[in-house]
Amino acid sequence: MATVLVIDDEKDICQCVEIAFNEEAPEFKVLQADNGLDGLALVKKHKPDVILLDVKLQASMDGMEVFKQIKELHPEGKVAILTGYEENKEEFIRDLGVDAFMVKPFTPLEVIALVRKLFREKEGGR
Repeated sequence: MATVLVIDDEKDICQCVEIAFNEEAPEFKVLQADNGLDGLALVKKHKPDVILLDVKLQASMDGMEVFKQIKELHPEGKVAILTGYEENKEEFIRDLGVDAFMVKPFTPLEVIALVRKLFREKEGGR
């Protein structure tokens, strides 16, 4: 079973994503973390296929620091940035190597489509 990790300090976003996947894409197991430290622990333990990461985390480390550590711990995982700010999209993708970028708010079907696309890319286009 493919695994998706949602790291977002807005617990309702994590829960909505999990509910959407349970209903529309049960082939994915969804893990949740509401801060960077817990998210990194889940990355180490589960090596998720796709990670949905909020940029503006409110806890001890921001999303960019979490992203850098994810890439060190699990470079083959695909990371999509979740943010309410579209203006930094090109910088994230070009300069940091983020795999995708999704602006909040998004619909459940949009996030499922993005995760499926990233999973296919990770699996070599299958």
